[in-house]
Amino acid sequence: MTEEELEISTLRQKLAKLTDILEAERAIKRIPKNLDFVQVSRPELRAIAELGKKNSVALDVLMIFVQTMDKQNAVMMSFKAMESILGKSRPTLDRAIRILKKTNGFKSLKSVQQTLMC
Repeated sequence: MTEEELEISTLRQKLAKLTDILEAERAIKRIPKNLDFVQVSRPELRAIAELGKKNSVALDVLMIFVQTMDKQNAVMMSFKAMESILGKSRPTLDRAIRILKKTNGFKSLKSVQQTLMC
């Protein structure tokens, strides 16, 4: 390889790196600024505080759901995952979810193999 070909190859590599950096910056600009924004009204804050007094595990489950929900406020999480994250047993989590359902904390929908929490 001649010196000129080597220089051309080096310049092409630098150009490719700069192009990658530019594309990454453009991708960052396309991400909505409020992607991690969650809004709660004052009455809902009071209800959340009451939930924490009534059953702290239900509050923990609700917070995990809020942290992992998507843009449509939907979460798909297995009991095994909740057990692993919260360190609680299946029956304890089941009671907490029943409390959340009673207090209209969320709705659950049946999927083919799982229950969806919305």
